[in-house]
Amino acid sequence: MKMTTQSVRFITAILATLLMAPSVGLAETQEFQNLHYGNNFLSFNVLPENPTPEAVFGDKVDWVSQIIGEGQVAYRLESGEWIGNLKSFNRKGAYWVFFNLPMGVASPFSMEVEGDLSDPDILYDLHEGLNWVSYPHTQNSAITAGIPDDIEPLFTKVLGEGDSTLQTGSGWVGSLQSFLPGYGYKLEVTEAVEGFNYGCSGCDGASEYTYGCKDPFASNYDETVDIPNSSCTYSVPESWAPVPGGGQAFYILHNLRINGAPLQEGDVVGAFSNGVNVGFGFPEGDFTTVPAMSLGDGDPVTFIIYDTSTGTEHPVAPTETLEWAESAVEILGCLGEGDNASDVATLGLDNCAGPCEAQTCEDQEKECGLIEDGCGLALDCGSCSDGLSCNEDFLCVTECIPTTCDGLGVQCGSHDDGCGGTVECASCEEFYTCDEEGGFVCICDAPECAEEDVTIEEDIEETDAVDMSCDFFCGGVACNFKCMDNMIYTCQSDTWEFLEDCEAQGLTCELILSEEDELTGEYMCTGGEIEPDTTPEEDITEEEDTEEPVEEEDITEPEEEEPEEEDTQEEATEEVDTAPESEEEEEVAAEEEEEVAAEDDGGCGSCAVGQEGSGIPPKGGLFLVVFALLMGYRLRESQLQSDQA
Repeated sequence: MKMTTQSVRFITAILATLLMAPSVGLAETQEFQNLHYGNNFLSFNVLPENPTPEAVFGDKVDWVSQIIGEGQVAYRLESGEWIGNLKSFNRKGAYWVFFNLPMGVASPFSMEVEGDLSDPDILYDLHEGLNWVSYPHTQNSAITAGIPDDIEPLFTKVLGEGDSTLQTGSGWVGSLQSFLPGYGYKLEVTEAVEGFNYGCSGCDGASEYTYGCKDPFASNYDETVDIPNSSCTYSVPESWAPVPGGGQAFYILHNLRINGAPLQEGDVVGAFSNGVNVGFGFPEGDFTTVPAMSLGDGDPVTFIIYDTSTGTEHPVAPTETLEWAESAVEILGCLGEGDNASDVATLGLDNCAGPCEAQTCEDQEKECGLIEDGCGLALDCGSCSDGLSCNEDFLCVTECIPTTCDGLGVQCGSHDDGCGGTVECASCEEFYTCDEEGGFVCICDAPECAEEDVTIEEDIEETDAVDMSCDFFCGGVACNFKCMDNMIYTCQSDTWEFLEDCEAQGLTCELILSEEDELTGEYMCTGGEIEPDTTPEEDITEEEDTEEPVEEEDITEPEEEEPEEEDTQEEATEEVDTAPESEEEEEVAAEEEEEVAAEDDGGCGSCAVGQEGSGIPPKGGLFLVVFALLMGYRLRESQLQSDQA
């Protein structure tokens, strides 16, 4: 029975899988069997730390003449030198590897690659169209099992080496039925898919790799990235935006010149077809590799060099019509006489140039500094004499010392520095503004409390009054405190509270200053002493509880309650005993009470700010309560003495 190529490959892959299964995670070796002369579509789930062609293929690297990946190519010259933009392999890529077997070696042959085993949870960013991807698992998987069900409708085609399968309304149809380890595939999707990975029974769903841009010519190149994705950005003309996803061909341009000078770092070469950019590449030494994508066979291709130093474009055309062909790799250069004649090009390029004639400083009308000579070399135009300085145009001009803000006598604003530039003076602090008409000095422009129209009858919590910064403005207090109708807004408690009327005591409510004469943000009554209350608070509380019923009963039925009146008299006598017996003791008690009050109000002194949410002022109001109770007590004592008499 004759076996098909697909059957041989399938059986070989199964045998390789069985051989490798016990060594997964231990022996990091990938074995390739059934390799043959010509193109082999491969991928790698084991790679060394530095996966160059030499490190991957080992002693068989001389058998490899060409490697093509998605947007990348490596071409081996007869001298053994590798040219092209593919420098190493990556774990998510697929590659056409062309083996040119030496005499005595027949197909098929085998090869081993040693290195680190890939994480099967590796992620792929797929763009619309065809994507060249690896198969990272060590076991084969059916097409339907390898593509997750939720995104399977986006997949239209899977291409392998010599076989394919298409998704139709009745499922997948074609000769390709399974993903096999070691082989590369092209997945076609109808829209971009981020974070795709193959279905896997042994996967844990966590990728151990970092993803980003690994192209050193990209603006966002990151050398720490493990796996490349589609995030790279490039400094090229805006209209240069090739569309990936179709076929591709590669053009390696040798010894390009701009006006006789070699290309410099940052220059870029674009491929165009019918005026549309279809790819671009960057010079590496004497070679520039340009992929041209998504064209049809026979479409014409030409080139443009973009000089980043001048922002100019320089067309470069092949000497003969260059027609695009799928997977073509062409080397172009000057085939005629010229300083840049190519010894490896197979197709001519209209870019031959004679020896580059270096330009002098005088030719370029420059007087100083380091400039280019027009041939890629640096040219030193010297330095300026005393009193002169080299400007940005490489000309010697009279040395100018820019003035300063202090020299101008200003504090703020933007001013001419006297040398063709500007000097930016400091910005004014908060609540200060720059007075341009007054000589560019910072002046206070803080809001005033009086501008706030708030009364104590309003719900303070719903007014703009509570939306105050409680900062010190311009060396004073503006809105840190708001006083009106015996009410004060305090920043410490964020509430309105009662404020004792200092004027009623012949005192003044002033702002407290620290020892350094700095504003503290607190008020107190000053200008005299408040007569202290001499009755301790504990006694006042008891007196308040007992005297009211006595006075009530005494007023309503004074004659019938004579026995009770005697008891009350005895109780009053006991209370008299608890009161201070001398004026000296009263003064001591008053001083102790004032010290306690000062601690309660946070050092506000006799300003007597009440507690939050209280309707009774605990300092000024308490003084009045104590005074009223004391007077009541003395009147009651006089009445009792009169009754006894």
